[in-house]
Amino acid sequence: MTGCQLVLVEAFVPATAIPVLQRERVTVAGAGTPFHLAYLAAQRQDSGTPLLPECRVYPGGGAAKPPQLHHEVKAELGGAGVVSGYGLTECPILAMGSVGDPDDRLAETEGRPAPGVELKLVTLDGRVAGPGEDGEIRVKAPQLFLGYLDPSLDAEAFDDEGFFRTGDLGRQDAEGYLAITGRLKDIIIRKGENISAKEVEDLLYTHPGVADAAVIGVPDPTLGERCCAVVVPADPARPPTLPELFEFLKGEGLMVQKIPEQLEIVAELPRNPAGKVLKADLRARYH
Repeated sequence: MTGCQLVLVEAFVPATAIPVLQRERVTVAGAGTPFHLAYLAAQRQDSGTPLLPECRVYPGGGAAKPPQLHHEVKAELGGAGVVSGYGLTECPILAMGSVGDPDDRLAETEGRPAPGVELKLVTLDGRVAGPGEDGEIRVKAPQLFLGYLDPSLDAEAFDDEGFFRTGDLGRQDAEGYLAITGRLKDIIIRKGENISAKEVEDLLYTHPGVADAAVIGVPDPTLGERCCAVVVPADPARPPTLPELFEFLKGEGLMVQKIPEQLEIVAELPRNPAGKVLKADLRARYH
């Protein structure tokens, strides 16, 4: 119907999967942040030769996307950069970007709601959020599921107006573009103040010594929770230090109370097959 040919690999291992994409001359290369990071790493090993010369766009989704990633992909890999979307198993692809969107929207948002999708963002204190204000994303849509196999779960899953509670936090601008800002359960509460893990992660990603990062809350007898950064260094021989990251984040304008007070260096972050960081595993490891 569309003339689209789909190239599948059994598992994404960069050393074996990327040559398949090159051989097949792919024009659309998915599928999310860990894949895009792998493409960038491969391109940087041979910056003089385009990795995927015929690729027009790099679709994204399934995992958090630091805004800087779009700019790096567009500058180093070419094409339209990262064009990502947002959805859940319960409501697939409820928002999607477009190759015609401005770069700032591609970098910072997941596009606009798909046809027929109705969004409601609700603040933590129960108000309907205004443009640019953070709130839990709730949705009604033609592709929304009818309910869970265990109907006892539905009471908490839907609000009084029939909107599904995604558990994701986001903000929508006046033009309808949706930015994901975190998870309800991914808020670190330090001395009663809410810290968005994604806000800190996005800034950490811009540090030249950081290849990948996740931020978690770990129990603290004084603070309630303290902010812990788990970092994959760009150069394993020269990992960033906690004082170095403190000065960097402070210089980027992050409030001092949001700056991580603990740093853990790892070779890679644990992720599920969709690319989402397994933060429960990290919390168990560093509690």
